[in-house]
Amino acid sequence: MKVKIDAVVALTHIAEDEARVQLDYAVGNAASPEVRLAAIQAVVLSARRASRPELIEDEYGHDDCFDWTGPVAVAGRLWIDAETHDVLRLDRHIDGPTDVRVPPRLQSKYRFPGWLTIDRDDMTLRFKPVTFSDPDETLLLPESIESLTVLRTGLQSTRRTQEFSNYRRFLPSSRIREDDRCVGHGRIAGARTGCPGVTPSTIRPFVTA
Repeated sequence: MKVKIDAVVALTHIAEDEARVQLDYAVGNAASPEVRLAAIQAVVLSARRASRPELIEDEYGHDDCFDWTGPVAVAGRLWIDAETHDVLRLDRHIDGPTDVRVPPRLQSKYRFPGWLTIDRDDMTLRFKPVTFSDPDETLLLPESIESLTVLRTGLQSTRRTQEFSNYRRFLPSSRIREDDRCVGHGRIAGARTGCPGVTPSTIRPFVTA
């Protein structure tokens, strides 16, 4: 049986639940076999079947702020310098409009519908080389993060830009104390033993913006 490709494609990009509604409608209204088959294929092939997010209130307790938890299908692209192989940029976006389930408690509390839709959730992360001295070292660190979230049905869309500069590097050190008394008792020498004597040991530097 032949099926129009445009019909399958159109249904594939809607949510699985919506595709099932379309299928029920098609069967209930004795639609043509072509339409019924297109609806079934859309349920199977839907790009949104892998996403099962659920709306939650902000975990830090901010009023009228929300987030979602659960798997969300995403896609992206890496930009890599052909000569140095450094990662210069990371683009990430959701794989098509995504439905977010709203729990009954939040529906009752905020008068939300049972489902909200994320139309876009894009993020671009750019990196740049940052040079430090004493000792000399160059690290690839974030330069900026740009994000855009477009929501439907009751929530506010947001656009944010974060820029990172004035990186500083800290070089801490550690000391291991040991004593003949510790070794003589068959114990591993270390800071917890409280033994006198000092042996320096280097720790990997860390960086802050």
